[in-house]
Amino acid sequence: MNRPALAAGLRAPGNAAHRVRGFCWGLGLLAASAGSPAAEFNIDSLSELVRTRSVQTLEQALAALPAPLRENFTLVFASRSLQGASPAAPRVILYGVDGRFVVTFNGDAGERGFDALETMQFDERSNSFHFREVTFSAATGGGTISDDNPPRCVVCHGRPARPIWDSLPSWPGVYGERYRAGLSKPEATGMESFLARQAQDPRYGQLIGARRFGDRATYVASSAARYDGASVEPPNARLTVLLATLNVRSLAADLSEQPPFAAHRYALLAAAAGNCGDLKAFFPAAARAAFVQALAEFERSTAGSSVGLEAAKQLRRVNHGDGYRAGTANVDSVMLRFIAERLVGMPRQRWSMAFEGSLRDLAVPEGSLSLEQLLFERLAGGEPELRDLRTFRSFTATDPYCAELGRRSERALAAFYGAGGVERMLAAVPAAAFDAGARPPLLEHCVRCHSGDVGPALPFADPDALGSLLKAGGYPHGRLLDEVLYRLAPQAGAARMPRGVNLTPSEQRELEDYFVNLAAR
Repeated sequence: MNRPALAAGLRAPGNAAHRVRGFCWGLGLLAASAGSPAAEFNIDSLSELVRTRSVQTLEQALAALPAPLRENFTLVFASRSLQGASPAAPRVILYGVDGRFVVTFNGDAGERGFDALETMQFDERSNSFHFREVTFSAATGGGTISDDNPPRCVVCHGRPARPIWDSLPSWPGVYGERYRAGLSKPEATGMESFLARQAQDPRYGQLIGARRFGDRATYVASSAARYDGASVEPPNARLTVLLATLNVRSLAADLSEQPPFAAHRYALLAAAAGNCGDLKAFFPAAARAAFVQALAEFERSTAGSSVGLEAAKQLRRVNHGDGYRAGTANVDSVMLRFIAERLVGMPRQRWSMAFEGSLRDLAVPEGSLSLEQLLFERLAGGEPELRDLRTFRSFTATDPYCAELGRRSERALAAFYGAGGVERMLAAVPAAAFDAGARPPLLEHCVRCHSGDVGPALPFADPDALGSLLKAGGYPHGRLLDEVLYRLAPQAGAARMPRGVNLTPSEQRELEDYFVNLAAR
Protein backbone atom coordinates (compact mmCIF):
# COMPACT_ATOMS: atom_id res chain seq x y z
CA MET A 1 0.00 0.00 0.00
CA ASN A 2 1.43 3.41 -0.92
CA ARG A 3 1.74 5.76 1.97
CA PRO A 4 0.56 9.34 1.52
CA ALA A 5 3.13 11.84 0.38
CA LEU A 6 3.84 14.35 3.11
CA ALA A 7 4.85 17.85 2.05
CA ALA A 8 7.34 20.08 3.81
CA GLY A 9 6.56 23.31 5.69
CA LEU A 10 8.69 26.02 7.22
CA ARG A 11 9.66 25.76 10.83
CA ALA A 12 7.93 27.86 13.43
CA PRO A 13 9.23 31.43 13.65
CA GLY A 14 12.37 31.94 15.62
CA ASN A 15 15.50 33.13 13.95
CA ALA A 16 13.42 33.22 10.79
CA ALA A 17 16.00 34.32 8.26
CA HIS A 18 18.52 31.70 9.39
CA ARG A 19 15.93 28.93 9.43
CA VAL A 20 14.56 29.80 6.00
CA ARG A 21 18.07 29.85 4.51
CA GLY A 22 18.88 26.45 5.99
CA PHE A 23 15.52 24.99 5.03
CA CYS A 24 15.69 26.25 1.46
CA TRP A 25 19.27 24.99 1.17
CA GLY A 26 18.05 21.52 2.13
CA LEU A 27 15.18 21.60 -0.33
CA GLY A 28 17.51 23.00 -2.97
CA LEU A 29 19.74 19.98 -2.63
CA LEU A 30 16.74 17.72 -3.01
CA ALA A 31 15.45 19.50 -6.09
CA ALA A 32 18.69 20.52 -7.76
CA SER A 33 18.87 17.54 -10.08
CA ALA A 34 15.19 16.96 -10.79
CA GLY A 35 15.83 16.84 -14.50
CA SER A 36 19.41 15.60 -14.47
CA PRO A 37 20.73 12.15 -15.37
CA ALA A 38 21.73 11.63 -11.73
CA ALA A 39 18.15 12.14 -10.56
CA GLU A 40 16.86 9.69 -13.16
CA PHE A 41 19.48 7.01 -12.52
CA ASN A 42 18.25 4.45 -9.98
CA ILE A 43 18.23 0.73 -9.23
CA ASP A 44 16.14 0.11 -12.35
CA SER A 45 18.80 1.80 -14.46
CA LEU A 46 21.52 -0.29 -12.87
CA SER A 47 19.45 -3.46 -13.19
CA GLU A 48 19.01 -2.83 -16.91
CA LEU A 49 22.76 -2.46 -17.37
CA VAL A 50 23.35 -5.73 -15.54
CA ARG A 51 20.53 -7.55 -17.34
CA THR A 52 21.72 -6.56 -20.80
CA ARG A 53 25.31 -7.31 -19.76
CA SER A 54 26.33 -3.77 -20.66
CA VAL A 55 28.29 -3.96 -17.43
CA GLN A 56 29.87 -7.23 -16.35
CA THR A 57 32.20 -6.06 -13.60
CA LEU A 58 31.90 -3.82 -10.59
CA GLU A 59 34.43 -1.43 -12.13
CA GLN A 60 32.31 -1.11 -15.28
CA ALA A 61 29.24 -0.45 -13.15
CA LEU A 62 31.01 2.41 -11.37
CA ALA A 63 32.09 3.93 -14.68
CA ALA A 64 28.47 3.84 -15.87
CA LEU A 65 27.19 5.89 -12.94
CA PRO A 66 26.35 9.54 -13.74
CA ALA A 67 28.94 12.15 -12.79
CA PRO A 68 26.91 13.85 -10.00
CA LEU A 69 26.69 10.53 -8.19
CA ARG A 70 30.46 10.03 -8.42
CA GLU A 71 31.37 13.52 -7.23
CA ASN A 72 29.21 13.62 -4.08
CA PHE A 73 30.45 11.03 -1.61
CA THR A 74 31.97 10.27 1.77
CA LEU A 75 34.86 7.95 2.67
CA VAL A 76 34.57 5.43 5.52
CA PHE A 77 37.88 4.15 6.91
CA ALA A 78 36.42 2.03 9.75
CA SER A 79 33.26 0.23 8.60
CA ARG A 80 30.63 -1.61 10.60
CA SER A 81 28.76 -2.69 7.46
CA LEU A 82 28.97 -5.79 5.27
CA GLN A 83 31.66 -3.97 3.32
CA GLY A 84 35.00 -3.74 5.09
CA ALA A 85 37.30 -0.73 4.98
CA SER A 86 40.72 0.55 5.99
CA PRO A 87 42.33 4.03 5.98
CA ALA A 88 44.13 3.36 2.68
CA ALA A 89 41.17 1.51 1.12
CA PRO A 90 38.00 3.16 2.46
CA ARG A 91 34.42 2.25 1.81
CA VAL A 92 32.89 4.84 -0.53
CA ILE A 93 29.32 6.08 -0.07
CA LEU A 94 28.13 7.77 -3.27
CA TYR A 95 25.03 9.86 -2.55
CA GLY A 96 24.72 12.32 -5.42
CA VAL A 97 22.99 15.66 -4.95
CA ASP A 98 19.76 14.43 -3.35
CA GLY A 99 20.54 11.22 -1.46
CA ARG A 100 17.64 9.33 -3.02
CA PHE A 101 19.90 6.74 -4.64
CA VAL A 102 23.03 5.68 -2.76
CA VAL A 103 25.72 3.29 -4.02
CA THR A 104 28.56 1.96 -1.86
CA PHE A 105 31.70 -0.08 -2.58
CA ASN A 106 35.16 -0.74 -1.18
CA GLY A 107 38.58 -1.22 -2.78
CA ASP A 108 40.55 -3.98 -1.08
CA ALA A 109 40.16 -7.57 -2.28
CA GLY A 110 41.04 -8.74 1.21
CA GLU A 111 38.07 -6.94 2.78
CA ARG A 112 34.57 -8.38 3.10
CA GLY A 113 32.07 -7.25 0.47
CA PHE A 114 34.72 -6.59 -2.19
CA ASP A 115 32.66 -8.25 -4.92
CA ALA A 116 29.46 -6.28 -4.33
CA LEU A 117 27.84 -2.90 -4.71
CA GLU A 118 25.32 -2.05 -2.01
CA THR A 119 22.46 0.26 -2.99
CA MET A 120 19.78 2.21 -1.18
CA GLN A 121 16.85 3.82 -2.94
CA PHE A 122 14.14 6.06 -1.49
CA ASP A 123 10.69 5.50 -2.99
CA GLU A 124 8.95 8.86 -3.35
CA ARG A 125 5.49 7.31 -3.62
CA SER A 126 5.60 5.16 -0.50
CA ASN A 127 8.17 7.18 1.47
CA SER A 128 10.14 4.00 2.11
CA PHE A 129 13.75 2.82 1.80
CA HIS A 130 14.82 -0.14 -0.33
CA PHE A 131 18.19 -1.85 -0.02
CA ARG A 132 19.78 -4.27 -2.49
CA GLU A 133 23.11 -5.93 -3.09
CA VAL A 134 24.58 -6.23 -6.59
CA THR A 135 27.16 -9.02 -6.60
CA PHE A 136 29.68 -9.45 -9.42
CA SER A 137 31.39 -12.74 -10.14
CA ALA A 138 34.56 -13.20 -12.16
CA ALA A 139 33.54 -16.79 -12.84
CA THR A 140 30.26 -15.87 -14.53
CA GLY A 141 31.36 -12.49 -15.87
CA GLY A 142 28.24 -10.66 -14.77
CA GLY A 143 26.22 -9.30 -11.89
CA THR A 144 23.36 -10.59 -9.75
CA ILE A 145 20.91 -8.25 -8.04
CA SER A 146 19.36 -9.37 -4.76
CA ASP A 147 15.71 -9.17 -3.83
CA ASP A 148 14.36 -5.98 -2.32
CA ASN A 149 15.47 -5.61 1.33
CA PRO A 150 17.02 -9.10 1.61
CA PRO A 151 17.52 -10.63 5.09
CA ARG A 152 21.23 -9.76 5.24
CA CYS A 153 20.27 -6.08 4.82
CA VAL A 154 17.32 -6.29 7.20
CA VAL A 155 19.44 -7.48 10.11
CA CYS A 156 20.99 -3.99 10.39
CA HIS A 157 18.58 -1.71 8.54
CA GLY A 158 15.46 -3.20 10.12
CA ARG A 159 11.92 -3.66 8.89
CA PRO A 160 10.66 -1.19 7.78
CA ALA A 161 14.13 -0.34 6.52
CA ARG A 162 15.96 2.82 7.56
CA PRO A 163 19.33 4.29 6.62
CA ILE A 164 22.17 3.90 9.12
CA TRP A 165 24.28 7.01 9.46
CA ASP A 166 25.58 8.99 12.40
CA SER A 167 24.41 12.56 12.87
CA LEU A 168 26.10 15.77 13.94
CA PRO A 169 28.50 16.50 15.54
CA SER A 170 30.64 13.49 14.65
CA TRP A 171 30.82 10.56 12.27
CA PRO A 172 33.22 8.02 13.81
CA GLY A 173 35.22 6.08 11.23
CA VAL A 174 34.45 8.50 8.39
CA TYR A 175 37.05 10.94 7.08
CA GLY A 176 36.19 14.34 8.52
CA GLU A 177 34.69 12.58 11.53
CA ARG A 178 34.56 15.75 13.65
CA TYR A 179 32.16 18.43 12.41
CA ARG A 180 34.05 21.48 11.08
CA ALA A 181 37.26 20.42 12.79
CA GLY A 182 39.42 19.21 9.89
CA LEU A 183 41.30 15.91 9.75
CA SER A 184 42.96 14.61 12.90
CA LYS A 185 46.55 13.37 12.64
CA PRO A 186 45.51 9.68 12.21
CA GLU A 187 42.97 10.71 9.56
CA ALA A 188 45.52 12.83 7.71
CA THR A 189 47.95 9.91 7.60
CA GLY A 190 45.27 7.56 6.26
CA MET A 191 44.07 10.11 3.72
CA GLU A 192 47.60 10.52 2.40
CA SER A 193 47.79 6.75 1.80
CA PHE A 194 44.42 6.73 0.07
CA LEU A 195 45.18 9.65 -2.24
CA ALA A 196 48.51 8.08 -3.24
CA ARG A 197 46.62 5.22 -4.87
CA GLN A 198 43.30 6.86 -5.80
CA ALA A 199 43.96 8.17 -9.30
CA GLN A 200 45.38 4.90 -10.65
CA ASP A 201 42.96 2.58 -8.86
CA PRO A 202 40.36 0.94 -11.16
CA ARG A 203 37.60 1.69 -8.64
CA TYR A 204 38.65 4.79 -6.74
CA GLY A 205 39.79 6.34 -10.01
CA GLN A 206 36.10 6.74 -10.95
CA LEU A 207 35.61 9.25 -8.13
CA ILE A 208 35.44 12.89 -9.22
CA GLY A 209 37.30 15.42 -7.11
CA ALA A 210 38.68 12.96 -4.57
CA ARG A 211 41.75 15.07 -3.88
CA ARG A 212 39.66 17.69 -2.13
CA PHE A 213 39.28 15.26 0.77
CA GLY A 214 42.88 16.05 1.68
CA ASP A 215 42.17 19.79 1.90
CA ARG A 216 41.21 21.41 5.19
CA ALA A 217 38.77 23.74 3.36
CA THR A 218 36.58 20.69 2.58
CA TYR A 219 35.80 20.35 6.28
CA VAL A 220 36.37 23.83 7.70
CA ALA A 221 35.33 26.93 5.76
CA SER A 222 37.94 29.68 5.63
CA SER A 223 37.22 33.07 7.14
CA ALA A 224 37.12 34.58 3.64
CA ALA A 225 34.55 32.02 2.51
CA ARG A 226 32.40 32.66 5.56
CA TYR A 227 32.63 36.40 5.03
CA ASP A 228 31.57 36.02 1.37
CA GLY A 229 28.77 33.63 2.31
CA ALA A 230 30.28 31.03 -0.02
CA SER A 231 31.03 28.35 2.56
CA VAL A 232 29.40 24.94 2.16
CA GLU A 233 28.77 22.10 4.55
CA PRO A 234 31.35 19.27 4.68
CA PRO A 235 30.41 16.04 2.87
CA ASN A 236 29.35 14.14 6.01
CA ALA A 237 27.02 16.94 7.12
CA ARG A 238 25.47 17.20 3.65
CA LEU A 239 24.69 13.49 3.68
CA THR A 240 23.23 13.85 7.18
CA VAL A 241 20.82 16.56 6.01
CA LEU A 242 19.71 14.53 2.99
CA LEU A 243 19.19 11.27 4.88
CA ALA A 244 17.54 12.96 7.86
CA THR A 245 15.06 14.62 5.50
CA LEU A 246 14.19 11.33 3.80
CA ASN A 247 14.11 9.40 7.05
CA VAL A 248 11.69 11.78 8.73
CA ARG A 249 9.41 11.46 5.69
CA SER A 250 9.49 7.69 6.08
CA LEU A 251 8.93 7.96 9.82
CA ALA A 252 5.97 10.32 9.41
CA ALA A 253 4.42 8.07 6.76
CA ASP A 254 4.77 5.03 9.04
CA LEU A 255 3.23 6.97 11.90
CA SER A 256 0.27 8.13 9.83
CA GLU A 257 -0.51 4.52 8.85
CA GLN A 258 -1.21 3.51 12.45
CA PRO A 259 -4.99 3.35 13.10
CA PRO A 260 -4.86 5.58 16.25
CA PHE A 261 -2.97 8.32 14.38
CA ALA A 262 -6.02 10.34 13.31
CA ALA A 263 -7.32 10.77 16.86
CA HIS A 264 -3.90 11.64 18.26
CA ARG A 265 -2.74 13.90 15.44
CA TYR A 266 -3.10 17.19 17.32
CA ALA A 267 -1.33 15.89 20.41
CA LEU A 268 1.44 14.47 18.21
CA LEU A 269 1.88 17.80 16.43
CA ALA A 270 2.12 19.69 19.72
CA ALA A 271 4.55 17.14 21.14
CA ALA A 272 6.72 17.33 18.00
CA ALA A 273 6.81 21.13 18.26
CA GLY A 274 7.75 20.86 21.93
CA ASN A 275 6.54 24.34 22.88
CA CYS A 276 2.85 23.97 23.71
CA GLY A 277 3.34 23.35 27.42
CA ASP A 278 1.85 20.48 29.41
CA LEU A 279 -0.07 18.24 27.00
CA LYS A 280 -2.22 16.69 29.71
CA ALA A 281 -4.93 19.20 28.74
CA PHE A 282 -4.92 17.78 25.21
CA PHE A 283 -6.66 14.67 26.59
CA PRO A 284 -10.24 14.38 27.86
CA ALA A 285 -10.64 15.20 31.56
CA ALA A 286 -11.72 11.66 32.43
CA ALA A 287 -8.47 10.25 31.05
CA ARG A 288 -5.95 12.82 32.34
CA ALA A 289 -5.05 11.04 35.55
CA ALA A 290 -4.50 7.84 33.58
CA PHE A 291 -2.43 9.81 31.06
CA VAL A 292 -0.11 11.09 33.80
CA GLN A 293 0.21 7.61 35.31
CA ALA A 294 0.94 5.94 31.97
CA LEU A 295 3.44 8.66 31.00
CA ALA A 296 5.32 8.24 34.30
CA GLU A 297 5.48 4.47 33.81
CA PHE A 298 6.71 4.91 30.24
CA GLU A 299 9.41 7.34 31.34
CA ARG A 300 10.61 4.90 34.01
CA SER A 301 10.63 1.94 31.66
CA THR A 302 12.58 3.76 28.94
CA ALA A 303 14.92 5.79 31.15
CA GLY A 304 18.42 5.78 29.77
CA SER A 305 17.44 4.50 26.33
CA SER A 306 18.86 7.59 24.67
CA VAL A 307 21.67 8.22 27.11
CA GLY A 308 25.10 7.29 25.88
CA LEU A 309 24.82 7.94 22.14
CA GLU A 310 27.49 10.63 22.13
CA ALA A 311 29.62 8.61 24.56
CA ALA A 312 29.43 5.59 22.24
CA LYS A 313 30.33 7.73 19.24
CA GLN A 314 33.28 9.26 21.09
CA LEU A 315 34.72 5.81 21.77
CA ARG A 316 34.43 4.92 18.08
CA ARG A 317 36.30 8.01 16.87
CA VAL A 318 39.89 7.45 15.83
CA ASN A 319 40.82 10.38 18.09
CA HIS A 320 38.38 9.47 20.88
CA GLY A 321 40.28 11.19 23.66
CA ASP A 322 40.38 14.72 22.22
CA GLY A 323 37.45 16.10 24.20
CA TYR A 324 35.59 17.21 21.07
CA ARG A 325 32.20 18.73 21.92
CA ALA A 326 31.16 20.87 18.95
CA GLY A 327 27.85 20.54 17.15
CA THR A 328 24.32 19.69 18.24
CA ALA A 329 23.22 17.82 21.33
CA ASN A 330 21.25 14.60 21.47
CA VAL A 331 17.53 15.31 21.63
CA ASP A 332 15.00 12.96 23.19
CA SER A 333 11.37 14.07 23.59
CA VAL A 334 9.81 11.67 26.09
CA MET A 335 6.34 13.14 25.48
CA LEU A 336 6.57 12.64 21.70
CA ARG A 337 7.86 9.09 22.11
CA PHE A 338 5.15 8.27 24.65
CA ILE A 339 2.30 9.39 22.40
CA ALA A 340 3.82 7.91 19.25
CA GLU A 341 4.98 4.58 20.71
CA ARG A 342 2.59 3.86 23.56
CA LEU A 343 -0.66 5.39 22.31
CA VAL A 344 -0.33 5.32 18.51
CA GLY A 345 1.88 2.26 17.99
CA MET A 346 5.02 3.55 16.28
CA PRO A 347 7.79 0.89 16.42
CA ARG A 348 10.40 2.04 18.92
CA GLN A 349 13.33 1.45 16.52
CA ARG A 350 12.12 4.00 13.98
CA TRP A 351 13.36 7.21 15.56
CA SER A 352 17.07 7.37 14.94
CA MET A 353 19.42 6.62 12.06
CA ALA A 354 22.07 5.51 14.56
CA PHE A 355 23.36 1.96 14.23
CA GLU A 356 22.53 1.46 17.90
CA GLY A 357 18.80 0.94 17.41
CA SER A 358 17.99 1.16 21.12
CA LEU A 359 19.19 4.77 21.21
CA ARG A 360 16.77 7.51 20.21
CA ASP A 361 18.24 10.69 18.82
CA LEU A 362 15.44 12.93 17.54
CA ALA A 363 17.73 15.80 16.55
CA VAL A 364 17.71 16.90 12.93
CA PRO A 365 20.35 19.23 11.50
CA GLU A 366 19.48 22.69 10.27
CA GLY A 367 18.22 22.47 6.70
CA SER A 368 16.48 19.10 6.98
CA LEU A 369 12.77 18.50 7.47
CA SER A 370 11.41 17.87 10.94
CA LEU A 371 8.55 15.68 12.06
CA GLU A 372 6.69 18.77 13.25
CA GLN A 373 6.87 20.33 9.78
CA LEU A 374 5.50 17.23 8.08
CA LEU A 375 2.71 16.68 10.60
CA PHE A 376 1.68 20.32 10.37
CA GLU A 377 1.47 20.27 6.58
CA ARG A 378 -0.62 17.12 6.76
CA LEU A 379 -3.11 18.79 9.09
CA ALA A 380 -3.06 22.21 7.46
CA GLY A 381 -3.96 20.68 4.10
CA GLY A 382 -7.44 19.87 5.42
CA GLU A 383 -7.64 22.52 8.15
CA PRO A 384 -6.15 25.68 6.59
CA GLU A 385 -7.20 27.90 9.50
CA LEU A 386 -4.37 26.33 11.53
CA ARG A 387 -1.84 27.94 9.21
CA ASP A 388 -2.86 31.46 10.17
CA LEU A 389 -2.83 30.62 13.86
CA ARG A 390 0.66 29.14 13.53
CA THR A 391 1.97 32.06 11.49
CA PHE A 392 1.03 34.57 14.20
CA ARG A 393 1.94 32.55 17.27
CA SER A 394 2.48 34.47 20.49
CA PHE A 395 4.51 31.76 22.27
CA THR A 396 2.84 32.68 25.55
CA ALA A 397 0.80 30.64 28.01
CA THR A 398 -2.33 31.66 26.07
CA ASP A 399 -0.92 30.99 22.58
CA PRO A 400 -4.05 30.74 20.34
CA TYR A 401 -2.40 28.11 18.13
CA CYS A 402 -1.67 25.72 21.00
CA ALA A 403 -5.05 26.45 22.57
CA GLU A 404 -6.83 25.50 19.35
CA LEU A 405 -4.76 22.33 18.97
CA GLY A 406 -5.70 21.45 22.54
CA ARG A 407 -9.43 21.93 21.94
CA ARG A 408 -9.41 19.85 18.78
CA SER A 409 -7.30 17.16 20.43
CA GLU A 410 -9.60 16.89 23.43
CA ARG A 411 -12.64 16.42 21.18
CA ALA A 412 -10.95 13.85 18.96
CA LEU A 413 -9.55 11.84 21.88
CA ALA A 414 -12.81 11.94 23.83
CA ALA A 415 -14.44 10.20 20.88
CA PHE A 416 -11.51 7.80 20.48
CA TYR A 417 -11.25 6.68 24.10
CA GLY A 418 -14.96 6.84 24.85
CA ALA A 419 -16.39 5.78 28.18
CA GLY A 420 -13.54 3.35 28.80
CA GLY A 421 -10.85 5.96 28.29
CA VAL A 422 -9.09 5.34 31.60
CA GLU A 423 -8.88 1.60 31.06
CA ARG A 424 -7.70 1.99 27.47
CA MET A 425 -5.04 4.50 28.47
CA LEU A 426 -3.66 2.29 31.23
CA ALA A 427 -3.86 -0.81 29.06
CA ALA A 428 -1.67 0.75 26.39
CA VAL A 429 1.71 -0.97 26.50
CA PRO A 430 4.91 -0.55 24.55
CA ALA A 431 5.37 -2.64 21.42
CA ALA A 432 6.08 -6.20 22.43
CA ALA A 433 9.72 -7.02 22.74
CA PHE A 434 11.16 -9.86 20.73
CA ASP A 435 10.14 -13.11 22.39
CA ALA A 436 12.96 -15.60 22.06
CA GLY A 437 10.64 -18.21 23.53
CA ALA A 438 8.28 -18.00 20.54
CA ARG A 439 10.39 -20.34 18.44
CA PRO A 440 9.29 -21.50 14.98
CA PRO A 441 8.30 -25.20 15.05
CA LEU A 442 10.89 -26.07 12.40
CA LEU A 443 13.65 -24.76 14.64
CA GLU A 444 13.58 -28.15 16.37
CA HIS A 445 15.12 -29.65 13.22
CA CYS A 446 18.06 -27.26 13.63
CA VAL A 447 18.37 -28.13 17.32
CA ARG A 448 18.46 -31.87 16.68
CA CYS A 449 20.92 -31.62 13.80
CA HIS A 450 23.37 -29.29 15.52
CA SER A 451 23.17 -30.82 18.99
CA GLY A 452 24.19 -34.28 17.82
CA ASP A 453 26.58 -35.81 15.34
CA VAL A 454 25.06 -34.55 12.07
CA GLY A 455 26.03 -30.89 11.91
CA PRO A 456 28.62 -28.72 13.65
CA ALA A 457 27.77 -27.91 17.25
CA LEU A 458 25.71 -24.71 17.41
CA PRO A 459 23.43 -23.59 20.30
CA PHE A 460 20.12 -23.42 18.40
CA ALA A 461 18.34 -24.43 21.62
CA ASP A 462 19.80 -21.47 23.54
CA PRO A 463 18.61 -18.11 22.07
CA ASP A 464 21.02 -16.01 24.17
CA ALA A 465 24.05 -18.06 23.22
CA LEU A 466 23.02 -18.24 19.56
CA GLY A 467 22.27 -14.51 19.38
CA SER A 468 25.81 -13.68 20.46
CA LEU A 469 27.24 -15.86 17.68
CA LEU A 470 25.06 -14.84 14.75
CA LYS A 471 26.95 -11.63 13.95
CA ALA A 472 30.38 -13.23 14.16
CA GLY A 473 32.40 -15.84 12.35
CA GLY A 474 34.21 -16.31 9.05
CA TYR A 475 31.77 -18.57 7.22
CA PRO A 476 31.71 -19.07 3.43
CA HIS A 477 28.89 -16.53 3.09
CA GLY A 478 29.99 -14.12 5.81
CA ARG A 479 28.76 -14.12 9.38
CA LEU A 480 26.97 -17.07 10.94
CA LEU A 481 23.72 -15.20 10.28
CA ASP A 482 24.57 -14.84 6.59
CA GLU A 483 25.38 -18.55 6.41
CA VAL A 484 22.11 -19.52 8.12
CA LEU A 485 20.03 -17.26 5.85
CA TYR A 486 21.77 -18.64 2.76
CA ARG A 487 21.12 -22.22 3.89
CA LEU A 488 17.40 -21.44 4.27
CA ALA A 489 17.10 -20.16 0.68
CA PRO A 490 16.43 -22.32 -2.41
CA GLN A 491 19.72 -21.11 -3.89
CA ALA A 492 21.56 -23.35 -1.41
CA GLY A 493 20.39 -26.37 -3.42
CA ALA A 494 21.45 -29.66 -1.83
CA ALA A 495 22.93 -27.74 1.11
CA ARG A 496 19.57 -26.20 2.01
CA MET A 497 18.45 -26.49 5.61
CA PRO A 498 16.71 -27.92 7.55
CA ARG A 499 17.67 -31.30 6.17
CA GLY A 500 14.79 -33.36 4.84
CA VAL A 501 12.31 -30.47 4.90
CA ASN A 502 10.81 -28.87 1.80
CA LEU A 503 10.33 -25.35 3.17
CA THR A 504 7.32 -23.36 2.06
CA PRO A 505 7.89 -19.62 1.51
CA SER A 506 6.02 -18.79 4.73
CA GLU A 507 8.10 -21.30 6.73
CA GLN A 508 11.30 -19.86 5.27
CA ARG A 509 10.20 -16.32 6.18
CA GLU A 510 9.28 -17.42 9.71
CA LEU A 511 12.73 -18.89 10.29
CA GLU A 512 14.47 -15.92 8.66
CA ASP A 513 12.59 -13.47 10.87
CA TYR A 514 13.44 -15.48 13.96
CA PHE A 515 17.19 -15.44 13.27
CA VAL A 516 17.24 -11.82 12.08
CA ASN A 517 15.36 -10.62 15.17
CA LEU A 518 17.57 -12.71 17.41
CA ALA A 519 20.70 -11.15 15.90
CA ALA A 520 19.29 -7.62 16.14
CA ARG A 521 18.06 -8.04 19.71
